[in-house]
Amino acid sequence: MGTAVGKRRKWDKEVLLIDTIRHIQRQDEFLAELDEKVERTRREQEEMQSERVELRNDKQFLRKELELVREENTKLRTDIVNLFQSLGDEASLPSKLDLLGKLNRPDITAANLPPSSMRNQKEIGACISQFQEVNGIFETETSTAGEQFLL
Repeated sequence: MGTAVGKRRKWDKEVLLIDTIRHIQRQDEFLAELDEKVERTRREQEEMQSERVELRNDKQFLRKELELVREENTKLRTDIVNLFQSLGDEASLPSKLDLLGKLNRPDITAANLPPSSMRNQKEIGACISQFQEVNGIFETETSTAGEQFLL
């Protein structure tokens, strides 16, 4: 009986060793899966960080561009007001300012303006063209959603 007990203990130790090895293998597999998930998450976070940096740079660029367009828009409006004022006859200034208010309409051209000298018409036409070009860019880049994004 002593030999059977010894064999039983040896067998119990072997079973225990095999079970322990299997348990360690399962833990290794689990750790490998976790390492894979950690690596995938790290790559995704790096990509998202890179995208955030790109978006931040784009946002800063668009803010600068918007500010430049606003400055140009203001300058053109001032130039047009000054041009109208230089045409003389202060009594007609309100109608000229009314006309200035219509400059947001794309159908305004130099031909729609009140008669004046050819030189003044060309200057006004050039100012209107520049204004419409800049104003078109301004309106395109400053939709309500765009302004919300930039603010």
